[in-house]
Amino acid sequence: MPLATRVSQPTQQRGLHVWRVLVWLILLFSAFGCLEYLHHAQSVWDQLRALAPADADGAAVLHGMLRWDLGCLLAAFALIVICAGCVLRQAWARPSMRVAALLLGAWFVVAGYLQLNELHAIEANSATLLKQVQAQGVMAVEQTLATAHRQYLLALLFETIATILLLWLAWQLGRPLVRAQFRRRR
Repeated sequence: MPLATRVSQPTQQRGLHVWRVLVWLILLFSAFGCLEYLHHAQSVWDQLRALAPADADGAAVLHGMLRWDLGCLLAAFALIVICAGCVLRQAWARPSMRVAALLLGAWFVVAGYLQLNELHAIEANSATLLKQVQAQGVMAVEQTLATAHRQYLLALLFETIATILLLWLAWQLGRPLVRAQFRRRR
């Protein structure tokens, strides 16, 4: 009787893969984003219903905010589906996650650029603002400006790290060793 051997799929490495942890983090942040956009859309909807019918300009602004919230909600939900497919190592999710990681990285670059411009505008206007404020309120304004400056720098740091990690994830998902870990549906 011949010896029966089992032909196995390409060897899948066991252990912790950093790219999987990153996909899980993106999944969790996307779920949190869904909740935040849903909550904000609900509050905008409540304001829209309470708005006087004669206020067309206010209604147009609120409708724009509502469209933005719903668009971001759908994008976050799509990202949850892609991340779930990646966690389950479905073959369709790997190229989708690569594209999503590149798009998110580009989004963070644009957002960082816009925040850097806002930071420069705050710094340019802070001297003028301090001159206009009375002597007793200068300390509070200086603290507010320092807090805003620190928040912008932290946001820029976060966006820089996130962009690097997302580009790394897109690269990892294209590697043959990682590609072999994904399976096609039967």
